[in-house]
Amino acid sequence: MDVIIEEQKVAIEAIATLVNVKSVMAELLLKPAGVPLEIYRPLLYKLDEATGRPLSKRQMAPLILQAVKQQPACSGVPRKIVEIAASWSSYHLAKDELVARGTVQMAQKVLGTIEVMEIKESQRREQERKLVECRWRKKPADTRQLDGLQGQVDRSGKQTMGLFLSVNGWSDHVPATLKQNSKKSIILMDGYDLRCVLSGHADLRDLLLSKVATLNFESEPFLSVIQYLKDQKDD
Repeated sequence: MDVIIEEQKVAIEAIATLVNVKSVMAELLLKPAGVPLEIYRPLLYKLDEATGRPLSKRQMAPLILQAVKQQPACSGVPRKIVEIAASWSSYHLAKDELVARGTVQMAQKVLGTIEVMEIKESQRREQERKLVECRWRKKPADTRQLDGLQGQVDRSGKQTMGLFLSVNGWSDHVPATLKQNSKKSIILMDGYDLRCVLSGHADLRDLLLSKVATLNFESEPFLSVIQYLKDQKDD
C-alpha cells in the first residue's frame, strides 16, 4: 500500500463529496486541515477555461493538493483531511449522503491501515539493536579500527546495525571495505556530522535513518550531513 497515494485519493474524495457548498466545505474541511487561505480562496471562484463555469470541487481538489505539496509547512495536510473525513458525521451537508458515507468509510479504512503500518514500523525500529564505536584520534581511522565493530555486529544478529563515529574521518579504504561487505550493517559518521547534530542543525534520529536508507538502497556507508541537509531542503 502506497500511503501517500491512498491519502491523496481519500483527500480528493473528501473535498469533492462531503459538503455540497464550496464555501462551507472550505470552512469545515480545508481550513481545519491547515490549507492556507491564499491557496483555496482563489479556486472557489476560478472558472473552467473550457466551459466558462466555476470549477467543481472535484476539479479543485487536485489543484489544492498540488499547491500544498509545494509548501513544506503543509506536508501534513492530506493526512489531516483524511483524519477529518474519518470522523465526519455531518452527512446532511452533502449533495449525496450515500456517496459521502462511502467516502467516510474509505477514510476510516485508509487511516486504520496507516496506523497499523506506523505501529509495526515503530515496533521494528524498537527491536533494532545499534552498536556504536567512537574514535577521536589525530589520524583518520583505518580498517583495523573498523574490524572490532564489524565483529560485534556480526555476532549480534540480523537486526543489529553498527555506527562507526570517527571525529577526524577515515581512510579511503574504510568505505571501500564496507561496500564490499554484503551484510550492509555499518554506517559512518564523522566530526562534522556530530557538530551539526550538537548545534541543532540536524536531527540525530532522522540523520541516522537517512544514513541507513542510503546504505540499504545505494550501498553507500557514508551519507554526509551536508548532503542530508541538501536533500531535506530539496524535499
